[in-house]
Amino acid sequence: MQLVELKRWSTVSRVERATADLLHVPGIKGEKKHLPLQLGAYYEAFTSARGPFQGADFECGGFA
Repeated sequence: MQLVELKRWSTVSRVERATADLLHVPGIKGEKKHLPLQLGAYYEAFTSARGPFQGADFECGGFA
């Protein structure tokens, strides 16, 4: 399975050093979670006890 995070951002910069968990997106108020962290949260939502795959363990990739 592949998870996809679509954004309409034209630029982005890190808030902190290279390992930052947050990003600053010009024109959008506040800081946003780094895209791989967003994809990880989606995976957890899909495989959680309340998600559609309820605890299934499978290989998953993602891209933004």
